[in-house]
Formats: sequence, structure tokens, C-alpha cells
Amino acid sequence: MKIQYLNDLELVEKYKALPKAEREQGLQVIKLFPLYDKDDKLVFAYNNYLFKYSEKGGLFSRKKLIFGWSLEGGCHAYIGFDPGQKKFTIEKVEFWGV
Repeated sequence: MKIQYLNDLELVEKYKALPKAEREQGLQVIKLFPLYDKDDKLVFAYNNYLFKYSEKGGLFSRKKLIFGWSLEGGCHAYIGFDPGQKKFTIEKVEFWGV
């Protein structure tokens, strides 16, 4: 697996390069959120999306780019610090889906 940071136009190019059958489903995208603290725990979170793209207009008008994002699910991982072992441990993981 390879991690890539893509802007909207780079996502469009990646989407256009997909085979037709995969394009109908959408391009899988993961959005990572910054770590934050809650009840003395660090929380790591991400969401899964399907990205789709289309264009409207053309011959006599400017093309309009339409980006479609479908939320599929995500995860919250709660990370605590164990002072006895002097290390961070994953205490709870919550997966959710739409």
C-alpha cells in the first residue's frame, strides 16, 4: 500500500485512470484527522469515503466539475499512557459504518 496526499484535481486524474467497472463504484479515499485528547486519552480518527467525479456543460458553456463524496464509515482509536510500563497503549477501537 502507498500513501498519497492528493488535491481535488489529482483525485480527478486518479479517478479517470480507473477501469470503468471501478469508476462506477468510486475511488476509495481515507481522511485522517489530527490527534486530539479526550478524558486523558489521545484519540486517532479517520473516515472512509468513496470519491466520484463528473462534468457538466461543455460545447457552449464552461465545464462545471462536480465532486461526489460518499461517507462509508470510519474509526476512533483511544490511546492511553501506561506509567508503569512507560509506554502508550491502544485501549479501545471503535469502528463504525454508514
